Amino acid sequence: MTTKPLPTPNTTYATPAVAAILEPYFEAKTGQDVEGLMSFYAKERTSHNDAVIGWANLSWEILRDLFARYMPTFGDGRSYATQVFGDENSAVVFVTNEAAVFGGDMRAISAVDFQDGKITRFVDYWDARHFGTRAANGMAVPASEFPQTFGEDGLPDRAAPRMRETVDALTGAFAAADADRAAALFAADAVLDDFALRIRVRAKPAITRYLGRAIDTLPYGPGATVRRVLGDGRGGGYEWVNPAGPIPRGITALGLDEDGLIEQLSVVYDAALLADDELVAAMGRVPNPREE
Repeated sequence: MTTKPLPTPNTTYATPAVAAILEPYFEAKTGQDVEGLMSFYAKERTSHNDAVIGWANLSWEILRDLFARYMPTFGDGRSYATQVFGDENSAVVFVTNEAAVFGGDMRAISAVDFQDGKITRFVDYWDARHFGTRAANGMAVPASEFPQTFGEDGLPDRAAPRMRETVDALTGAFAAADADRAAALFAADAVLDDFALRIRVRAKPAITRYLGRAIDTLPYGPGATVRRVLGDGRGGGYEWVNPAGPIPRGITALGLDEDGLIEQLSVVYDAALLADDELVAAMGRVPNPREE
């Protein structure tokens, strides 16, 4: 078991209250403290799900048994947050699981719902191509058993109105394949990160060019609909589904400035579902920094 301290996450787009919940949560997880970790989950309703391999643990008891079985295998691996967006109602959390935890380096963006300071829903989204496709396939449930929902049914919507308005405007522009309308929602010095493609597009002019080239083919573009919105007026994001394309689901994190413009958009989905030529084509749509 590791004694190395955990990194301090960036909480620019998070409230102190949600940071205070998550810091000891990851300390308990890294410390392999099953009972301590389970104290952060609501007993009456909780779930911890994996949207890539299809694990759906829909009760406190099932989840406790899962952690009790797997946590002793974590070794010296650490699990920690690098960024937190949102508040104590709902949040989007950037999570690193070191290779010793699950057998491969996993960089997830997770959706988290809370009620009275307890976790009611936790959903991990990550890229199996980065983690290792063979290892991910070995953990995945059969396609016929893959869940269509991840604990959100009947869960109250607690996202802040401004985050919901931003998500509605952005997804409306994406659905219409309107790159200019989508780009208008970004701040001048915004950053767009695609964790699956390993790309970072900096500043509004480059983001505008990128969307102009790529919006028709983005998995979170035309055909995608919102599963759930999370967060407060500065940070959060949304889970999405796209049954029409090769990537059926993912998550987009959004950090907003004081005027409600997008300063950071980070998205992750399972790029292992793309053929190699599709992946190369998608990466080729990123503008060259020297372009006018």
